[in-house]
Amino acid sequence: MLCGFLSCSNKGNEPFDLGNSGGRIFFIDSQAGSDLNSGTSESSPWKTLSKVKKLLAGDKLYLKRGSVFLETWTFQAEGTKENRILVDAYGAGNKPHIKCDGKGIDAVKIYNSSYLTFQNIEISNKGQSPLAYRKGLFIECKSYGVCKDIVINSIVVHDVNGDIQKGKGEGSGIYFSNSGVDVISTFDGLVIENCHIYNCERNGITSWGYTKRDNWHPNKNVVIRYNLLEGIPGDGIVPIGCDGAIVEYNLMRDCSDEILNSPVDEAAVGIWPWSSDNTVIQFNEVSDHKAYKVDGQGYDADFNCKNTIIQYNYSHNNSGGFVLVCNKGESTGTNDNIGNEGSVVRYNISLDDGRYPDSDITRGTISLNGPITNTTIEKNVIYSPKVLQNSNRKFISTWNWGGYGDLLKLKNNICIVEEPFTFQMGGMTNYSVTGNYFLGNFSNIPSMNDNFISSNQLESMVDPDDEFYGFGSLFTTKTTDLMTIKVVNKEAIEAFFNNLQK
Repeated sequence: MLCGFLSCSNKGNEPFDLGNSGGRIFFIDSQAGSDLNSGTSESSPWKTLSKVKKLLAGDKLYLKRGSVFLETWTFQAEGTKENRILVDAYGAGNKPHIKCDGKGIDAVKIYNSSYLTFQNIEISNKGQSPLAYRKGLFIECKSYGVCKDIVINSIVVHDVNGDIQKGKGEGSGIYFSNSGVDVISTFDGLVIENCHIYNCERNGITSWGYTKRDNWHPNKNVVIRYNLLEGIPGDGIVPIGCDGAIVEYNLMRDCSDEILNSPVDEAAVGIWPWSSDNTVIQFNEVSDHKAYKVDGQGYDADFNCKNTIIQYNYSHNNSGGFVLVCNKGESTGTNDNIGNEGSVVRYNISLDDGRYPDSDITRGTISLNGPITNTTIEKNVIYSPKVLQNSNRKFISTWNWGGYGDLLKLKNNICIVEEPFTFQMGGMTNYSVTGNYFLGNFSNIPSMNDNFISSNQLESMVDPDDEFYGFGSLFTTKTTDLMTIKVVNKEAIEAFFNNLQK
């Protein structure tokens, strides 16, 4: 075990700044290394990851670029605030690749760790056939206490073939989980950033935790940002069992259509929380989600959640529509479901969402399902396309999922459609639809006298031949080493709505 080695000299390791940590430094090279080496210098590296079981405060572990490790890796890293632990790459070339090839459920598992930075590693886990719960990177806090300040940075995870069916052990690129009965265990500070997740079945970045409300111990300071997700057929980013999670500046695109081959109708959405309160989802871009038989929206404020905020996001070309707000009525008020209360959807732009081809699909560009409470949808720009195969378009739809919603405010939105759309409010109660601009063929608009059916100012702005239909000035771009993401410009869209003349 690594912890059996004594502290080593830093002599000869000048390229790496150890600061004042006083920790040890180790090297692993799958090509030129040997497990009989000391592992303490670039000239004497280990060969396999199995040499590393536990890292101590201040330790640095470097994997040689160009290495390919045909193994699984499970380790613990217990750093301190003053002496973080670093796992990183060294040398030139491609990121070191942990190529599990289905040898384990998890290609890499980090457990019961704190003050760790894990970065610049490539991970894959594709077996001969799909396997339930297969994952790329698994970060676990179990029967431990509090795992503090973990940073997952610039990790590439790809080709993870878990089960494609929801609830049957679907796989994930990156997965974090907290649990424990005798010792309540949570994350306080978990950042997942600058990661590239592609061709993973079923999900991208997902999680699990204490979900029942009589035993709810949420993770704090969870931030998921600047990640690129491609070829994901199911759910993109799902924080579960968190309080105050921030999901921002992520790009999910080119979603696989593999979910359509599932033997059952699959529910999947780009970004959404569950059993989480005070989640902020902002400055993201989600496009081309191909699930549509159930859900398939860009964003979702789901049940067992309070005070979800979805703001300044870009949603386009998603088969199921722009946004879902939902609550499972049958379980509301039980330990499994606190309901859905206080969701806010504001300052987002939705273009060409709702491209499902079937005329019998009943969801809308905005779907409000079940007994949601005190929901606000305001100051969004929504442009819905023409889909020739579909003659049953709904701008807002409500489903009776154990009841209907109460206290909805739909106000000050810009709603533009290219073919006939209707409002299907069902049994929703105490709702108001006021101050909205409706351009196009709408029917059954509630509170007709409180909305604006046309506006010369808006009509002159809209350009059907433009990529952004004339609203391009409301966007900005954010460029990282991974991607260029199109996000809503906070200042521009707020000024736009403030200046819009009624």
